[in-house]
Amino acid sequence: MRPGAIDLNVATIDQYPVIKVLSRSDLTTSQLVLPRRASEEHIIPYMDAQLRERLTREGRRTHIRVVDDALNQEYYLTMVDRDHRYSVISWSHVLQNRDLREGQTLRFGWFNEKLHFIVDNQQEEDVKIEEGKKADDKDRKSEGDQEVEDIGKGIIEPPKKKMKEDMAGTSSPQQQTEAVVDP
Repeated sequence: MRPGAIDLNVATIDQYPVIKVLSRSDLTTSQLVLPRRASEEHIIPYMDAQLRERLTREGRRTHIRVVDDALNQEYYLTMVDRDHRYSVISWSHVLQNRDLREGQTLRFGWFNEKLHFIVDNQQEEDVKIEEGKKADDKDRKSEGDQEVEDIGKGIIEPPKKKMKEDMAGTSSPQQQTEAVVDP
Protein backbone atom coordinates (compact mmCIF):
# COMPACT_ATOMS: atom_id res chain seq x y z
CA MET A 1 0.00 0.00 0.00
CA ARG A 2 1.28 3.47 -0.90
CA PRO A 3 2.36 5.66 2.07
CA GLY A 4 -0.56 7.79 3.24
CA ALA A 5 -3.13 5.57 1.48
CA ILE A 6 -6.31 4.69 3.33
CA ASP A 7 -6.87 1.03 4.11
CA LEU A 8 -10.53 0.59 3.20
CA ASN A 9 -10.65 -2.56 5.29
CA VAL A 10 -10.30 -0.43 8.43
CA ALA A 11 -11.74 2.90 7.22
CA THR A 12 -15.16 3.68 8.60
CA ILE A 13 -18.03 5.35 6.82
CA ASP A 14 -17.86 8.08 9.48
CA GLN A 15 -14.65 9.30 7.86
CA TYR A 16 -16.76 10.35 4.85
CA PRO A 17 -19.57 12.48 6.33
CA VAL A 18 -20.28 14.64 3.27
CA ILE A 19 -22.81 12.95 0.99
CA LYS A 20 -23.18 13.99 -2.64
CA VAL A 21 -25.69 12.45 -5.05
CA LEU A 22 -24.32 12.95 -8.54
CA SER A 23 -26.33 15.11 -10.89
CA ARG A 24 -26.05 15.23 -14.66
CA SER A 25 -24.09 18.49 -14.48
CA ASP A 26 -21.57 16.85 -12.10
CA LEU A 27 -20.87 14.36 -14.88
CA THR A 28 -20.97 16.68 -17.90
CA THR A 29 -19.08 19.74 -16.65
CA SER A 30 -15.60 19.96 -15.22
CA GLN A 31 -16.79 20.86 -11.74
CA LEU A 32 -18.39 19.04 -8.85
CA VAL A 33 -20.52 21.16 -6.53
CA LEU A 34 -20.32 19.97 -2.92
CA PRO A 35 -23.19 20.36 -0.45
CA ARG A 36 -22.65 23.73 1.24
CA ARG A 37 -23.70 23.02 4.82
CA ALA A 38 -21.96 19.67 5.04
CA SER A 39 -18.79 21.16 3.51
CA GLU A 40 -18.81 24.00 6.03
CA GLU A 41 -19.26 21.53 8.87
CA HIS A 42 -17.04 18.60 7.85
CA ILE A 43 -14.44 19.90 5.38
CA ILE A 44 -13.58 23.59 5.76
CA PRO A 45 -12.91 23.55 9.56
CA TYR A 46 -10.41 20.69 9.16
CA MET A 47 -8.34 22.35 6.45
CA ASP A 48 -4.96 23.83 7.25
CA ALA A 49 -5.34 27.50 8.30
CA GLN A 50 -3.54 28.86 5.21
CA LEU A 51 -5.56 26.70 2.87
CA ARG A 52 -8.77 27.74 4.57
CA GLU A 53 -7.76 31.41 4.40
CA ARG A 54 -7.08 31.21 0.66
CA LEU A 55 -10.40 29.47 0.07
CA THR A 56 -12.68 31.60 2.19
CA ARG A 57 -11.72 34.94 0.69
CA GLU A 58 -14.57 35.89 -1.63
CA GLY A 59 -14.20 34.14 -4.96
CA ARG A 60 -10.80 32.70 -4.10
CA ARG A 61 -9.42 29.35 -5.11
CA THR A 62 -6.99 26.96 -3.61
CA HIS A 63 -5.32 23.83 -4.87
CA ILE A 64 -6.21 20.68 -2.99
CA ARG A 65 -5.41 17.03 -3.27
CA VAL A 66 -8.40 14.81 -3.96
CA VAL A 67 -8.03 11.09 -3.29
CA ASP A 68 -10.19 8.31 -4.71
CA ASP A 69 -9.67 5.87 -1.86
CA ALA A 70 -11.11 2.84 -3.64
CA LEU A 71 -8.75 3.23 -6.62
CA ASN A 72 -5.95 4.70 -4.51
CA GLN A 73 -5.54 7.57 -6.99
CA GLU A 74 -4.70 11.13 -6.09
CA TYR A 75 -5.54 14.23 -8.11
CA TYR A 76 -4.30 17.80 -7.78
CA LEU A 77 -7.46 19.86 -8.32
CA THR A 78 -8.80 23.29 -7.44
CA MET A 79 -11.46 24.10 -4.89
CA VAL A 80 -13.45 27.30 -5.30
CA ASP A 81 -15.69 29.17 -2.88
CA ARG A 82 -18.30 31.35 -4.55
CA ASP A 83 -20.70 32.72 -1.96
CA HIS A 84 -20.19 29.65 0.21
CA ARG A 85 -20.88 27.37 -2.73
CA TYR A 86 -17.92 25.00 -2.80
CA SER A 87 -16.88 23.43 -6.08
CA VAL A 88 -14.07 21.14 -7.11
CA ILE A 89 -12.78 22.32 -10.49
CA SER A 90 -11.20 19.95 -13.05
CA TRP A 91 -13.42 17.12 -11.75
CA SER A 92 -13.31 15.71 -15.30
CA HIS A 93 -9.88 14.21 -14.44
CA VAL A 94 -11.61 11.99 -11.88
CA LEU A 95 -14.36 11.09 -14.33
CA GLN A 96 -11.79 9.78 -16.82
CA ASN A 97 -10.87 7.02 -14.37
CA ARG A 98 -14.33 6.23 -13.03
CA ASP A 99 -17.56 4.94 -14.52
CA LEU A 100 -19.86 7.17 -12.47
CA ARG A 101 -23.56 7.60 -13.21
CA GLU A 102 -26.22 10.14 -12.38
CA GLY A 103 -27.88 9.28 -9.07
CA GLN A 104 -24.85 7.50 -7.61
CA THR A 105 -23.78 8.63 -4.17
CA LEU A 106 -20.27 9.76 -3.32
CA ARG A 107 -19.07 10.27 0.23
CA PHE A 108 -16.36 12.80 1.05
CA GLY A 109 -14.19 13.46 4.05
CA TRP A 110 -11.24 15.72 4.81
CA PHE A 111 -8.32 14.05 6.54
CA ASN A 112 -4.54 13.91 6.11
CA GLU A 113 -4.83 17.37 4.47
CA LYS A 114 -6.68 15.89 1.50
CA LEU A 115 -10.26 15.56 0.29
CA HIS A 116 -10.94 11.82 0.22
CA PHE A 117 -13.93 10.19 -1.42
CA ILE A 118 -15.53 6.82 -1.96
CA VAL A 119 -18.49 5.65 -4.01
CA ASP A 120 -21.25 4.63 -1.61
CA ASN A 121 -22.10 1.20 -3.00
CA GLN A 122 -24.26 0.35 0.01
CA GLN A 123 -27.20 2.30 -1.40
CA GLU A 124 -26.89 0.47 -4.72
CA GLU A 125 -26.69 -2.87 -2.89
CA ASP A 126 -29.80 -1.96 -0.87
CA VAL A 127 -31.65 -1.22 -4.11
CA LYS A 128 -30.47 -4.52 -5.64
CA ILE A 129 -31.53 -6.43 -2.53
CA GLU A 130 -34.95 -4.75 -2.56
CA GLU A 131 -35.35 -5.46 -6.27
CA GLY A 132 -34.30 -9.08 -5.63
CA LYS A 133 -36.90 -9.44 -2.87
CA LYS A 134 -39.61 -8.11 -5.18
CA ALA A 135 -38.53 -10.53 -7.91
CA ASP A 136 -38.53 -13.45 -5.43
CA ASP A 137 -42.01 -12.49 -4.21
CA LYS A 138 -43.22 -12.30 -7.80
CA ASP A 139 -41.66 -15.72 -8.57
CA ARG A 140 -43.23 -17.25 -5.46
CA LYS A 141 -46.60 -15.80 -6.39
CA SER A 142 -46.21 -17.05 -9.94
CA GLU A 143 -45.30 -20.56 -8.74
CA GLY A 144 -48.29 -20.62 -6.39
CA ASP A 145 -50.61 -19.30 -9.10
CA GLN A 146 -49.30 -21.94 -11.51
CA GLU A 147 -49.91 -24.73 -8.96
CA VAL A 148 -53.50 -23.60 -8.40
CA GLU A 149 -53.97 -23.40 -12.17
CA ASP A 150 -52.51 -26.91 -12.63
CA ILE A 151 -54.80 -28.32 -9.92
CA GLY A 152 -57.77 -26.77 -11.73
CA LYS A 153 -56.69 -28.48 -14.97
CA GLY A 154 -56.24 -31.81 -13.16
CA ILE A 155 -52.48 -31.86 -13.81
CA ILE A 156 -51.64 -31.94 -10.10
CA GLU A 157 -53.76 -33.89 -7.68
CA PRO A 158 -54.99 -31.78 -4.80
CA PRO A 159 -53.70 -32.94 -1.41
CA LYS A 160 -55.96 -35.60 0.14
CA LYS A 161 -57.35 -35.07 3.59
CA LYS A 162 -56.37 -37.59 6.22
CA MET A 163 -59.03 -39.78 7.64
CA LYS A 164 -60.08 -39.26 11.23
CA GLU A 165 -58.59 -42.64 12.16
CA ASP A 166 -55.18 -41.65 10.78
CA MET A 167 -55.23 -38.46 12.82
CA ALA A 168 -56.15 -40.44 15.96
CA GLY A 169 -53.25 -42.84 15.35
CA THR A 170 -55.48 -45.84 14.60
CA SER A 171 -55.85 -47.54 11.29
CA SER A 172 -58.49 -49.66 9.62
CA PRO A 173 -58.10 -53.49 9.36
CA GLN A 174 -57.52 -53.10 5.59
CA GLN A 175 -54.55 -50.71 6.21
CA GLN A 176 -53.10 -53.14 8.78
CA THR A 177 -53.29 -56.00 6.21
CA GLU A 178 -51.63 -53.83 3.55
CA ALA A 179 -48.82 -53.01 5.95
CA VAL A 180 -48.17 -56.74 6.60
CA VAL A 181 -48.46 -57.82 2.93
CA ASP A 182 -46.30 -54.97 1.60
CA PRO A 183 -42.80 -56.39 0.88
